[in-house]
Amino acid sequence: MQEEFRLQERIKALIVQGEFEIGAKISEHQLAQRFRVGKARVRRALDNLAVMGFVQVRPRIGTFVFTVTEVEFDHLNAVRALLECAAIHLAMSVAPQRFIAAMRENIQRAEALALRDNYRRAFQQLDREFHRLSFAYADNPYLTDAYEAIDIKIWAMRSQLTFPGSHVSSSLDAHRAVFQQLETGEVELASQRLQEHIRKSFSQQARALLSVVAIIAPPDSKIITLFSNTGSPLTRHRRGPCHDGRGCRFALICHYATRLHAYGAPSGATVRDSRICFKWG
Repeated sequence: MQEEFRLQERIKALIVQGEFEIGAKISEHQLAQRFRVGKARVRRALDNLAVMGFVQVRPRIGTFVFTVTEVEFDHLNAVRALLECAAIHLAMSVAPQRFIAAMRENIQRAEALALRDNYRRAFQQLDREFHRLSFAYADNPYLTDAYEAIDIKIWAMRSQLTFPGSHVSSSLDAHRAVFQQLETGEVELASQRLQEHIRKSFSQQARALLSVVAIIAPPDSKIITLFSNTGSPLTRHRRGPCHDGRGCRFALICHYATRLHAYGAPSGATVRDSRICFKWG
């Protein structure tokens, strides 16, 4: 039982780290080879993750990483803000000095990051740690369990997006503001600042992109749908680093355009609704 739990946690880690894309099909065979276990154990682990909502099992088709619509995303983020604010209040009543010291140390490590190639991933790890610190010091397992149910989804989605350096800077500024208000005992103000920070943690563009991933992800449906800011079609030939000012949004569009081609999308197919337009070919 303990070994199966470890396997389950290792698969969850792959989802959080972005090794499995949102909505991607998960190969039981590849997981069995990677972790050197039987496919039956992998299947049981995936069944458990499906119960938790981290993967979706489609009979006779396969198992896929979860997807979310924009409405589901808003519900998820609202619950996240409620839980994190509750954890801050508890941590400040149970172990305020240790909690504040841990926050200070986290921020100092984030400030010390050098601007190297992988500094964004290093900051992402410290960012996640910052938001989990209050649960560690609140010392309430029920609150922690409630947060764990959404934590995986939040950080798996964040791993799909490439945030610019300005986002790292503004996120760190928000962490400092929350810390400074807690340090002076202003718990309510810190909670308000934290809620604002969480609300801004995903831009409108990122939210919309993630919902598009939810639409195009199932490979069995072969639905073709992507954003086009200007109304002109984007093709799979325009991919790689983006230099046109649209940042991570364009890069992720190109990434999923490549996936659509792999799904056998017919040339010239078009899907439109109130916000989506994409023509393949």
